Amino acid sequence: MKDDIDVVRTPKGACLGIRVMINGRTGLRYKAGKKVDELLPEQIVECISGMPVDYIVYKNESTSKDKDD
Repeated sequence: MKDDIDVVRTPKGACLGIRVMINGRTGLRYKAGKKVDELLPEQIVECISGMPVDYIVYKNESTSKDKDD
C-alpha cells in the first residue's frame, strides 16, 4: 500500500483499498490477490444497494452547521 494517508479504512480499521484519482475524481483502488479494480463512489453504492446511482450529493460542513442552528 502507499502512504497511510491514501489508505481507506472502515471505522473498525479494516483496509478497503487506496484512494486514487479516476478521470479527475476521487475513487478507490481495490486489490484482492492478483485482481485490481478501481471504483468511483457511485459504483460502490450501486454494488451495495443493487440500484443505479446517477450522482451522490455531499454535505457541505458549513451548510449542515447552519441547519442545526
